[in-house]
Amino acid sequence: AILASTAIGMVTGQAVANIALSGSVTIPAMQQRGIAKTRAAAIEVVASLGSQLIPPIMGLGGFLIAVNLGVPYSDVAIAAIVPAFLFIAILFIAAFFMAEAELNLQTQSEKVDTDAIKWIAPSFLVSFSVLLTLLYMRYSPGYAAMWAILLLSGMAFLRPKAYRPGLSGLWDGLKYGVNSACNLALILAGIGIIVQV
Repeated sequence: AILASTAIGMVTGQAVANIALSGSVTIPAMQQRGIAKTRAAAIEVVASLGSQLIPPIMGLGGFLIAVNLGVPYSDVAIAAIVPAFLFIAILFIAAFFMAEAELNLQTQSEKVDTDAIKWIAPSFLVSFSVLLTLLYMRYSPGYAAMWAILLLSGMAFLRPKAYRPGLSGLWDGLKYGVNSACNLALILAGIGIIVQV
């Protein structure tokens, strides 16, 4: 849950949008594993608030720091890497002990498909790296996202057949992506109006 929230926060830089996007998945997932709904929501909110600290797209505070100090935004983002890492590490530690206390030291084991991770993870890591690189090179977010999506889609067809998406899977993914993008656009538009006021 923390990884999902921080990964989305790296791209959006908006805490409220981050909570709306990742919280709908992470909070129920934590509840299914025995975490109380208030604690699950608290973990999600704190992890999403960290999106204001995590480069490359930090919250409004990052831009204000760059403007007020008269330094390039990239310098502010680079300076934020260590504090962001410390924030995430402390959040992991706190969530671990909170979950351990909540679940009364009961360990839960789940089967992990390591072959799926081995074949699917590289395509996500490469496309996400391209996205971050293009953003740091000051290309527009739309341009960076287009190349990341094309690269991710192309690499998906290089996997073995068992891990390759079919047409129905691609269609479902496209529908889910468009739906998520519309929700995010509405949330960001509302936040943008409030920030401008």
